[in-house]
Amino acid sequence: MLEGLGPLLKNPPPRTARALVQAINRCAEELNIGSEWVQRWIGFTVVADALTRYALGGEPAFELKGGAAIELRLRWLDKGREGGIPAQPRATRDLDAAFRGELDDIEPAVEAALEEP
Repeated sequence: MLEGLGPLLKNPPPRTARALVQAINRCAEELNIGSEWVQRWIGFTVVADALTRYALGGEPAFELKGGAAIELRLRWLDKGREGGIPAQPRATRDLDAAFRGELDDIEPAVEAALEEP
């Protein structure tokens, strides 16, 4: 469905802000949704990946929850069409996560999670 993004994302990640904006706009056009939602989705994906990979004592330190987590898990809904269709994006503008640790350890844990490449 997003084959048209190939030229823009030939050598990911996009090398310039302009190339990233072009890819976001093309994706929004292909999916028939707002570019603001696509941009937020990319941001959620990057932060969610970093948080969910971070572990303390061998256990995941963060658990995603809420509307954004549902969108990230269920991006495509099968409506009987070949390949499914894009899920309708929700209006959520935040990423909710639960932290499995002490209150004073949240900020250092987030910083450590986001430092990983």
